Amino acid sequence: REPQQGRRRGETSCEFDQLLLFGDGLVPWEEVDHPVYGRIEVGGMKKNWGRQPPGFMLQEECHRNMAFTLYHANQMPHVLIKDVQVNAIGESLYEVTAILENSRIIPTHSAVDLQRKITRPNHVSIEGEGIKVVLGKHAGDLLFRNATIQENNPDTVRIAPIGGNSIVYVRWIVQGDGTVLIKSDCVKAGTDQRSMELTDE
Repeated sequence: REPQQGRRRGETSCEFDQLLLFGDGLVPWEEVDHPVYGRIEVGGMKKNWGRQPPGFMLQEECHRNMAFTLYHANQMPHVLIKDVQVNAIGESLYEVTAILENSRIIPTHSAVDLQRKITRPNHVSIEGEGIKVVLGKHAGDLLFRNATIQENNPDTVRIAPIGGNSIVYVRWIVQGDGTVLIKSDCVKAGTDQRSMELTDE
């Protein structure tokens, strides 16, 4: 099967040379005297086309490469805080939920980045004057099934990675009254922030 595929590729190259390059892509075979090997034949496909397109097709090749490069750049991770919800659960005790979305295809951390621990996790923090953070956690769904609870420094939740075209939910239990400021800080996905008033209403 493989030799047949090889022959077909050769036939296709010849057809391409004949019909599109008008014979400019192949050098006719001829016999020459080699100082070491004696009488040999030289010729065949020129090196200036094959893996790369012939000269008159370079514009089309570069155009497609440019389009892919721009699309790839546009799909780099970009995380924004889409919404913040506040629920009163006690006297001066609130449940604050931030919804973060990476609207691009590429995640905030690649597999190699996670394996080698190249960049730090994404930071999502909450702060406010007179505010005490009791609990911090994050999950992949609003019901917080299989949530990851952060034991230390719950005011800054660490998330790695945030997948492409995905949403992450971050929730804090805070004590106090006033205004809280929620910030997201991602090394490769930008920063964002939102403020919210803590109220029983």
